[in-house]
Amino acid sequence: MKSEKPIKISIYGSNSYFSLGLTNILKDEFNKKNTATDIIESKNGVYADIIFQHSPQGEGICFCNYFLTHKRKPPLFFSIKTQGNPSNKIRFNQCILEREVIHQDISISSAIDMIINCLNNKKTTDKSNCSKIYFSKREIDIIRGFKKSLSIPEIARKLGVSPKTVSGYKIAIMHKMGFKNNAELYRWIMSVI
Repeated sequence: MKSEKPIKISIYGSNSYFSLGLTNILKDEFNKKNTATDIIESKNGVYADIIFQHSPQGEGICFCNYFLTHKRKPPLFFSIKTQGNPSNKIRFNQCILEREVIHQDISISSAIDMIINCLNNKKTTDKSNCSKIYFSKREIDIIRGFKKSLSIPEIARKLGVSPKTVSGYKIAIMHKMGFKNNAELYRWIMSVI
């Protein structure tokens, strides 16, 4: 008998073969445990129970901003990294929400064990070196406007401010997130918020 509520999984990865393989392995593993799975597309990833996010070696991901605009319990977050030179294994800016790092060359059984152990051990981590980024209420309003595909003048009109003010907030958001161009900002807004 299948469980009533399926586990929702979202995988953000630059390696489509790895992402597809991980998806199939997770489906098989949860099916063995009579647990249904739903694979959530990246645009709806904030509703997932488990999120896997590819991260370049030596770079950290802060998962704290995934749920700025959603009031729900955060899912389990896993970083996916390519195995590289051992000197590249230093982890910077590890987020307190990151449960584990899965290296792409890890054995299937080790990866499954890691994920299942995290699912069974739901207590929060004691890591305290998250590079949390906080947005002001106005910055969140700007992000929501971009998410609705509004232009800068439309957002300005809606908020009762000038387009220059909206542009200033957009630049502040980009600096906080470390984005170098508009494409990075819009890709992030459309995929994870």
